[in-house]
Amino acid sequence: MNRRSVVRYCGLLAVGSVAGCIDPGLEIISDDTDDEMDEGESDERGPNDAEPDAEEQDDERTEIETSFEVHSVDCGSGEDHAEVTVENDTVVVDGVIRGENGCYSADLSAASIDEDRLRIEVESHEDTDEELCTQCLTDVVYEAAITISDEYPSRIVVEHDGSNVVRSDLR
Repeated sequence: MNRRSVVRYCGLLAVGSVAGCIDPGLEIISDDTDDEMDEGESDERGPNDAEPDAEEQDDERTEIETSFEVHSVDCGSGEDHAEVTVENDTVVVDGVIRGENGCYSADLSAASIDEDRLRIEVESHEDTDEELCTQCLTDVVYEAAITISDEYPSRIVVEHDGSNVVRSDLR
C-alpha cells in the first residue's frame, strides 16, 4: 500500500468516526439566569443563611496593613531564620530566607489572623528577569512590617516556604 492511500483512508476513517457525534439540530442552551424570580418561586435560603450586610462584614473584619522589603541577596549559609519584635503597634519581622541561587528573591505571600494567632508567610522565588545567576546558596535578607487595626493576637508564627521558622508569644 502506498502512502497516499494510507493518508486518504485515515482521513476518511477520522471523518467517519465522528460523523454520528455531530447533531445538525443542536440547540445551544444559555446558563444565564435572571435575578428576578417568577411568581410562586421562593428563595432557597433559610433565615439563618442570610448574607450579612457589607457594613456588618467590615465591622467584623480586622484590617491588616503590610510592607515588605528585600534588603540583600548574597551567598551565605542558606539557613532560614527570623526575629520578631513589636515597635509602636507594628509587628516587625527581620528575617533571612534561603535562595537556591543569586537570582532568588522573596515576597510576603500572606499575613492573616486565625483565632488568636498572626500568621506571616514569606516565600522565596526565582526572579526570571535576571539572565546570569550566582551559583551558590543565598541568604535573602528581608524586613516585613505588619500593622493590625485591632488588638494583637497572643501568638505570632512566621513561615518560610510553608515551614515554621519562628513562634513567638506576645503575652
